[in-house]
Amino acid sequence: MVTESRLKASRLHESDISPLSDVGLLRVSVQVREETRVTVSKVEFLKPFSDQYTSQYKHLVTWERASYTVDDANLAMQEISELMNYFISEYLRVNKSACEK
Repeated sequence: MVTESRLKASRLHESDISPLSDVGLLRVSVQVREETRVTVSKVEFLKPFSDQYTSQYKHLVTWERASYTVDDANLAMQEISELMNYFISEYLRVNKSACEK
């Protein structure tokens, strides 16, 4: 998959991390709306949060980008690739000190 190879190349991929880990989750989605032939490509980063009063634990979106294409699956995949590039660039910039270890 494009997203996994991009994360591995940037050293941001750990295959043994639990989905509910404290690291955060990356959600990549492509939705096709048949009636309009519009494709929505989206990349979201979710961080874990716990409410100290209710003890509820959930992941909340802290970063997201999306793009829209019409009637072109190849362009939709290209958009995912570009969104991944943007995410990796932003993530490495914001977490520079942690990623250098």
